[in-house]
Amino acid sequence: MAAKLKNRPVVVNRTEKGTGHSFRARDREFVAQILNLPYRRIEALSQNRRYRQLALTKAGRFLQSCAMPCSFVPALLSVAMTVCQAASAAPPIVTCVETDSTSGFSRAVAVRPCALTHTAQFLALTETGEILGKDRADLQTERVLDRLAAALAQANTGLEHVVKLNVCARDAETVTAVNRVLRQRLRGPVKPAVTFVTGRLAHPEAVVAIDAIAVTEFASRSVALLRDDKLPGAAGSHVAVLPKGRHVYIAGQAEPGTLVEATRKTMASLQATLKFLGLDLAQVGSVKSFIAPMSGVPDARAEIVKHFGGEHVPPLVFVEWAMANPIEIEMVVAAGESAGEGTIPIEYLTPPGMTASPIYSRVVRVNRGDLIYVGNLYGPAGTSGEAQVRDIFAQLMVLVEKGGSDLRHLAKATYYVSDNDSSTMLNKVRPEFYDPQRPPAASKAMVAGVGFAGRSIALDMIAVRR
Repeated sequence: MAAKLKNRPVVVNRTEKGTGHSFRARDREFVAQILNLPYRRIEALSQNRRYRQLALTKAGRFLQSCAMPCSFVPALLSVAMTVCQAASAAPPIVTCVETDSTSGFSRAVAVRPCALTHTAQFLALTETGEILGKDRADLQTERVLDRLAAALAQANTGLEHVVKLNVCARDAETVTAVNRVLRQRLRGPVKPAVTFVTGRLAHPEAVVAIDAIAVTEFASRSVALLRDDKLPGAAGSHVAVLPKGRHVYIAGQAEPGTLVEATRKTMASLQATLKFLGLDLAQVGSVKSFIAPMSGVPDARAEIVKHFGGEHVPPLVFVEWAMANPIEIEMVVAAGESAGEGTIPIEYLTPPGMTASPIYSRVVRVNRGDLIYVGNLYGPAGTSGEAQVRDIFAQLMVLVEKGGSDLRHLAKATYYVSDNDSSTMLNKVRPEFYDPQRPPAASKAMVAGVGFAGRSIALDMIAVRR
């Protein structure tokens, strides 16, 4: 009988500070199908005094439909209750740290080892490739989330399982409108960490672009690249599923030249780094580019696609920046099965021909342990670059500690700065907080804005449980 039941991926759990709320929807749905109840009602019903009678009635109907004797009902109900209790006691896959009741987002999200879905960056494109809702941030955000949900469905997951959102918006006013839609749409138990930046987007009429990381139980022993042909957009996968195991974060690399030349040479450099690690392009799960001008995205995209042989292209993300080089590219790569408990959780590596830095690592390899995604870190509005940077690092120390980590177990940082003061102060202050032998892999991008007035720097960080 069980073999005929629908095999649905696990819906992630959530535990909030001060509560013991958690659930595993796959187990609950198994029970719910036996009892012929909607799986989301099992948890609520199990706390209701009328639950037993209702469950007995439903179970009896189910057994009658299966031509089984009603004498099976008590045993079946016992199994159902046991599974429900075990599911409630199970540790959560996802833990939201310091969820903000106003914004609806978490400042950090800790994720136990599991398969992870990285998405491409989505715009509000229609089926004909045009932008829906010109100058309408609300309509465009709705459209982007619809497309994001459709892409995530390819990996047996959804918006309710997203742990990290990266939002690029046209300006701070757009960020406010995007926030309203996100609060309405992301009402599930998992509240993602979110990072906002502002600037021009890949389409001149687009006002918002979003990419995401979500948990999934999509079964794959290697990186699975998935694309929904019904979704409009440029070449490349819509989602990549990185199987449970080691992950590698390659810091942004940049080579000189015209945009096309720089893209070609940077991809070659990244491939050399993969070779140093014993990896190849087939294990790449995400490629993120910081680029100028945004009108050059089609050329850079074409060069990246060409480097992957024109097929099996991982999800691509493009963010506008204002730096000396026309493009900088970073990667997230799957690196095999998780290491044993005796292995160090995180390694900081420098490929041949590159120079180690006390403020960022060229490569970080995560061998085991929970990942902690940090977003929404900003300093006090209207203050100096140094004040903002110091406040951000003070917040970071508290958040990663709550997630079971510290500043010696940081894996990947992205710093968005919008003026020279914050950029200079970031370089000055970082050495005070980082172990020079263990800084995170990092990219620093000069952007038009970080989403909120009076702020000139935002921090996006991934840490590993120590």
